[in-house]
Amino acid sequence: MNNYKSHTFFILASIIYLFLWQINEISAQTKNSDIKMTDKITKKLADKTTHKLTENEAITLAEQFVAQNGYTDAPANKSKIAYESLERYTDIDKMLDFRKNTLKRKAYGICHKAKRQRGWTIVFEFKNPNSQTSDEKPVGRAITMDEFGDKIKMEHCDFFLSAVDKRL
Repeated sequence: MNNYKSHTFFILASIIYLFLWQINEISAQTKNSDIKMTDKITKKLADKTTHKLTENEAITLAEQFVAQNGYTDAPANKSKIAYESLERYTDIDKMLDFRKNTLKRKAYGICHKAKRQRGWTIVFEFKNPNSQTSDEKPVGRAITMDEFGDKIKMEHCDFFLSAVDKRL
């Protein structure tokens, strides 16, 4: 009988040990999973703005957008091209040739709201000063985005430079 109790105790102790070992393994996997999830979230936050942009952040984002989309003298990034609502060309190379060097790299001015939404309007001057409306008021192009830097786009219509809230 004594041998039976000792054998039962050994089996019970082994089961408890395996159970605790399994819990430890699950805990370690969960921690690794949590770390991986945290890494994914950190990367996502780095890739996507999740806070309201400051004025300087909005300007920087717009200047990067204008450059990477081929509007300046900087080379375009074809993998990140954003199409306007109306494009003259469907062929990307022709489109980029048409856009090339039309705007100055640095923003001209800023409006503290975006078209039909809260956000930012960042205005850029045309490189060619002859790019004006028929009534000879100087115009440029406007990048709009929401307050988080999402929904960023080049507005199709020209923007009167005199309409900026703040000249930069």
